[in-house]
Amino acid sequence: MSLVRRYDRARLSQTTRTPQGFLKAPAFFTRTGVFEYARADGTKVRELRPESEVFAPESLATLSGAPLTKGHPADGMVNPDNAKELAVGWAGESSHRKDNMVEGSVTIMDGATIKDAEVSKLKEISMGYTCRVDATPGVDPVHGAYDQVQRDIRYNHVALGGADWGRAGCDVGLRLDSTSAIAVDTIDGQEVQGDLFTQIRKDRKPPMEKITIAGIEFEVSVQAAQAFRAEQTRHDAESKKIASEKDAIQGRFDAQAQELTTVKAKLADAEKPERFDSAVNERLALVTKARKVLGDVEIAGTNRQIMELVLKKDSKDLDLTGKSDDYVQARFDAATETAPDGATAQAAAREAALKAAQGGGQRQDSKTAREKMQERNAKAWQEPLAVTTQK
Repeated sequence: MSLVRRYDRARLSQTTRTPQGFLKAPAFFTRTGVFEYARADGTKVRELRPESEVFAPESLATLSGAPLTKGHPADGMVNPDNAKELAVGWAGESSHRKDNMVEGSVTIMDGATIKDAEVSKLKEISMGYTCRVDATPGVDPVHGAYDQVQRDIRYNHVALGGADWGRAGCDVGLRLDSTSAIAVDTIDGQEVQGDLFTQIRKDRKPPMEKITIAGIEFEVSVQAAQAFRAEQTRHDAESKKIASEKDAIQGRFDAQAQELTTVKAKLADAEKPERFDSAVNERLALVTKARKVLGDVEIAGTNRQIMELVLKKDSKDLDLTGKSDDYVQARFDAATETAPDGATAQAAAREAALKAAQGGGQRQDSKTAREKMQERNAKAWQEPLAVTTQK
């Protein structure tokens, strides 16, 4: 909760003279209920003054004997340094509750102020006090909805003012929001500060401000100008956010466009005839080298898979996991450079097997075989015929 200052009003009536010539009058100082206050920015806040706070003995004690002033002090509150200059009387000692009001009396000592009161130039009173604001909203069963609650009400002074002090009756309060302790109120849409009794006039026109929209200047009320500037600030922030999001999207689009261009370039390069011919020749050379080790078997797979198959033919436990393609290529080249041609080796093995089957390890050539066949045919007439005897 924060400590703030408040001004609230009631009326002065039924004045009488004391034996000393002072003017005394009963008064209702304040009441319970929901009070509406105007902030310096023109917004409104509803504050509940509950019975527990308004009629608290500690609060009423600060009202008894409080200094009486003509208008609210320019610096907000009465203190020992300015009391002699400001005080024109005092509040009575017997302030008490009556229904939902705080009742008591005031005594005016200053002659000029007495004259103003007798001709009704001064007929309202306004309380100057501090309180702590509990910013907890709610709904009072008697007084209705409120935004926050006044607590620890402590009175400083009672101010006298004219009939036109309040914009909506004697129960409308003032709020003191400035750090320089100047009273603030809103009258007919106009924010008023300082000694309200000397400032407020019924015919006073509200202050205007100039704003520019689309290059055209307009004169509007302070509240309208404040609303316009707030909306302009919100609009600028939203525009900045949209621009930032647009830049992010454009960045992602440009990156994807660049990536697509790179892929297209690589694809076009790969589709060149010379690249295709080179890839085919490279594959044929690889397969030819692999056959030197693997022999006449079906060879399939990627280039690396073929090279690994060659390297693992005689070293089945060889682990090439994590090895680079350059490493595998180097080992493959070394293995195939010294290996005999696998197909040639197989042909030589078949030749040796045939010679062994024919005896002596000598294989007849085709001419010798033909001559031997002709010789056998020439002597065939000398061979006895086979006779079959039938019993």
